[in-house]
Amino acid sequence: MNEYKIQNGVMDWTNQNIKKYPELINLFPVKINEATKNFILEIPNLFLASPHGAYSGLFIEMKIKPNKPTAKQLEVMSNLIEQNYAVHVCYSADAAIEVITDYLRGKQWNQQELLDWIAWKHTTNYERN
Repeated sequence: MNEYKIQNGVMDWTNQNIKKYPELINLFPVKINEATKNFILEIPNLFLASPHGAYSGLFIEMKIKPNKPTAKQLEVMSNLIEQNYAVHVCYSADAAIEVITDYLRGKQWNQQELLDWIAWKHTTNYERN
């Protein structure tokens, strides 16, 4: 299994649940093309462009075990959190779907906890679901 297959699983779920969660129309996979490859590689894989509560939107970085975000990805995620975006790293389609549904139901995460997790980065096997 690779990150793109996991991401495709999330997008398949999105297509099946758009009537239940109409805001899923605003869930976008980040696409990579040669002209923007160096820039886009650092942006999390999925973006839900729908503000909720204190958040401007939701970004999800998909990973497969044992991979972790790169230092540059962590820097981008930290900047997104500071701009009031919810940011998560998920290791399965199910984890990403849970984060998305929690977000759409109005769950609020502790921004400082997210920033602390980013700072913690490569020092542990901790996973955020």
